[in-house]
Amino acid sequence: MADVVVIGAGPAGSAAAKRCAEKGLSTVMLEKAALPRDKVCSGMVMGPEAKFLIREEFGEIPPEVLSQPASIKGYTFHVPGIGRQTLEDAVPLSWRRNLDFWMSQRAEAAGAKLSQSTRIVTMRLDGDGYQLLIESGEERNLLKTRFLIGADGGNSMTRGFLFPDLEVSYAHAYQECYDVLSDLDSDYMHWFHPLEFSPSFAMAHHKDDTLVVDVSGSIGQLKELRGWFREYLSREHDFDLNLKPVWEGGCIEPVLYRQLFDGTFLPAHGNVLLVGDAAGLLLPVSGEGIGAALKSGLAAAEAVVKASQTDETAATIYLESLAPMLDTYREITPGFKKIRAEAEAGGRRLPQVLAEAYQATLRRL
Repeated sequence: MADVVVIGAGPAGSAAAKRCAEKGLSTVMLEKAALPRDKVCSGMVMGPEAKFLIREEFGEIPPEVLSQPASIKGYTFHVPGIGRQTLEDAVPLSWRRNLDFWMSQRAEAAGAKLSQSTRIVTMRLDGDGYQLLIESGEERNLLKTRFLIGADGGNSMTRGFLFPDLEVSYAHAYQECYDVLSDLDSDYMHWFHPLEFSPSFAMAHHKDDTLVVDVSGSIGQLKELRGWFREYLSREHDFDLNLKPVWEGGCIEPVLYRQLFDGTFLPAHGNVLLVGDAAGLLLPVSGEGIGAALKSGLAAAEAVVKASQTDETAATIYLESLAPMLDTYREITPGFKKIRAEAEAGGRRLPQVLAEAYQATLRRL
């Protein structure tokens, strides 16, 4: 029996597992994939909090974990037919397969046991703890634990276990990598907000001699937005429409801000805690997830440590620690409305409105 089981070896899971192990708890971290594994993400370490927490908890990111360029100078917001605005902000850049793998190794070095290529078949209550049926290859085993931390992403099985009746809206992200460079400035991340698709958007940047293209928004719009963006890149930046991606992938992200704010969804119950994307804690407006993942993962670990020494449930402690974070989210979220309103008004100031909304997130988290 483990003191705590952490599901998922992304930034939230690795931060939680590392902290729990350092505090003397027997800790198991389960990851369904074999590491390192690719993940749909820009790989930007955005915001002061994400940078600080990585440095404090894991150390300086090693050069071999970073990409080339190792950092970008900021972001350029393009509104086709209107104009563009640049926001200066130095941001480390990595492939998530390398960043996550490094973090998981640091968690292992702290004493957490990592089980890769491990699938959870079922999870259920077991007395005053929880029981997981796990599968690795052809082998199945029962794993018991007192505390459970769900760091298992946007389509979280742990969230489904806790809240089977929760109705979740999702956004969809799709990424393609091409073995080519474009004439876009490699020193910046480029965000494209076509008025006809707003608030959905597209992104492009260079990394290790690769053009990385992303589209993100409502699931029903994504195919049309992807087609528009490819045509736009072909017309404006000499992108070859005959090129085939060397890698592509998609993911879904829960949109749970309303439920988090009005209390109809609390990302914890008993001694089961949800962190990062599983808890719906993507940063409003920018959609940045690494900082929120680290912050919530560490908060969950501290809640588990305290609960293991008292009669309190970990959920009570964890939810109290999340309150200031959610207050900040409430302050940032109106940026969505400003972006939508400006797009509906014709978008003349949209590049500036976008830059201001993103800058507000970077000032706070």
